[in-house]
Amino acid sequence: MNKPNYKLAEGLVPANYVRQAVESRNTRENLVKTVLSQRRLPVGGWDDATIKLFLQDLSLMDSNNFNEYSGAGEREGRIESSLVRDMHNGMGHGIGRSGDISAHQPKAAGSSLMSKLTQYFMLEILKLSGATRTKSCYVFPLATGMAVVMCLLALKAKNPTATHVVWPRIDQKTCLKAIVATGFIPVVIENITEDNDKGPHTTDELRTDLPAIEDAIKRAGGPEKVLCVLSTTSCFAPRAFDKVSEIAVMCERLGIAHVVNNAYGVTSSLIMHHVNEAMRLGRVDAYVQSTDKNFLVPVGGSVIAGPDKHLKVADVCKTYPGRASGTPTLDVFITLLSMGSNGYKHRLLQRKEIYEILKQKMSEVAAKHGERLLHTPHNPISLAITITPRRRASSQTEVGDRDAQEPESTSGTWDTVGNGMEALDTRQVEPDSHTDIDTASSSTRHELEKHKALHASHSGGVQEVPIDTITSFSMLVAVSDETENASSHTPTKSHRERKEKLATNEGSSISKTSAQHSAARSAPRPINPHPDSDATDVTRLGAMLFRRGVSGARVVSADDVKVVAGVSFKGYGAHADAYFTPYLTVAAALGMTRKDVEQVVERIDKTLTEYFDS
Repeated sequence: MNKPNYKLAEGLVPANYVRQAVESRNTRENLVKTVLSQRRLPVGGWDDATIKLFLQDLSLMDSNNFNEYSGAGEREGRIESSLVRDMHNGMGHGIGRSGDISAHQPKAAGSSLMSKLTQYFMLEILKLSGATRTKSCYVFPLATGMAVVMCLLALKAKNPTATHVVWPRIDQKTCLKAIVATGFIPVVIENITEDNDKGPHTTDELRTDLPAIEDAIKRAGGPEKVLCVLSTTSCFAPRAFDKVSEIAVMCERLGIAHVVNNAYGVTSSLIMHHVNEAMRLGRVDAYVQSTDKNFLVPVGGSVIAGPDKHLKVADVCKTYPGRASGTPTLDVFITLLSMGSNGYKHRLLQRKEIYEILKQKMSEVAAKHGERLLHTPHNPISLAITITPRRRASSQTEVGDRDAQEPESTSGTWDTVGNGMEALDTRQVEPDSHTDIDTASSSTRHELEKHKALHASHSGGVQEVPIDTITSFSMLVAVSDETENASSHTPTKSHRERKEKLATNEGSSISKTSAQHSAARSAPRPINPHPDSDATDVTRLGAMLFRRGVSGARVVSADDVKVVAGVSFKGYGAHADAYFTPYLTVAAALGMTRKDVEQVVERIDKTLTEYFDS
């Protein structure tokens, strides 16, 4: 009611009662006034009654909710079901117009106002999270993969001669499919391990191969042929976030666009700091994030943001064909009003604390089962523990006999020295050269061929994939392995001893190199911790966890071969051709609680016991 109506109400009920109601209503109205005047997210979250009041006012501003209104168009916001109407708060017109998703709708002033306020709120949240150099953003009614497609299409309009997208490998289908869907040729850059300031073999994480990216850009034809580098921040361990700052500097120097897939990176202050540094130091055309992972809303939306230098977010908005659903925007609008800026800050701090708790408890569970937590300091969201594959059935004794024999010797690929194994010395094999194999002895040549078939990388850092054709710069590498003396142990004892060796982090690096960049790589690691283990068996652990009600945890065998969008990957799921161990990975995502951690870790503990004892 307005002021005159309240005055009339005083003739029906005592005036002091009415004045109390007016004061309460004014308090809510003042909150709305502050938001409209300041165009900022409220510091404290609103209660549901205030949000509903505001939504009702916005809904009544849309023409489909006008009294005495006659619509004669093909789209008049008519809604048959009252349940659907209530779910959308009576807002049936969506957002945007046919030529620009960010344009205001003549028939939907309320929906347009809601969308505009959401963009202001989102820009504030991105800056609050650490990306202070962000100049504009827009909430799209598309999930992350399709938002990446929109960015690529907007860049394509500016560089119509481009044919390639350089993409540091991440074993998640969305990005690759986004590249292929827009008609570009993906150039896959293999990840590498590297030493840190504490010495060699001190991390287990996979990082960006910067020289390979620059080499790939030059090989593909430079700025005329390369549309952009599509980097990734948030991902599952042991992959770390890409070196986005260094990539940004490189892209600025080479005149190449740079799009960052920041799917759930908003929840990490470390990741957002690196995204911000990338915008400060070099070139970032846009960075994309999911609404559901970062803001606890249903799946369906994403945020495209950027510094508005080379590519403006407005250009991406104009690329979108037609108007769009306003539901993902409305979800974010309601949620941010409910949390307020302080509420979102609290969620971010809570997630960081939960990560440390999860890390500690997963480390304890791993040690209990003779495994260890992988050291991945540049992944602040996800973590992983090693999983030693059980013995192959052929290496077990009869049922009921718990003793199993270790093999006395392994294939001739290895020369046994004392209790350990020494890898054969191998050399680079150029794509058109067979000198090393041709000049090797017959037995050595046989083993090299055998080893190449099993474990050779498909790329010396780069894999260019013209949709259905895979072209690779092959590299023959020997991957070292270790075994114990031939002796009889129970499976549990053998398992523990192998993991004690693994815990020392001996021989810990993926060997996936090109000659000119070999100094940046570490020495080879074993693909599997034991020669007679069966890496494929660990995937059964994932099914066991799911049956126990654990979702989101991933068990990676590190030796799967998979074709995605015409691209063949070895070790799919592990983000590398030959990661040194199978593993189980989990994530401390926004909204996870201490109770969730305790329940998940308890179930993982029980499942590991069942798995190793079976």
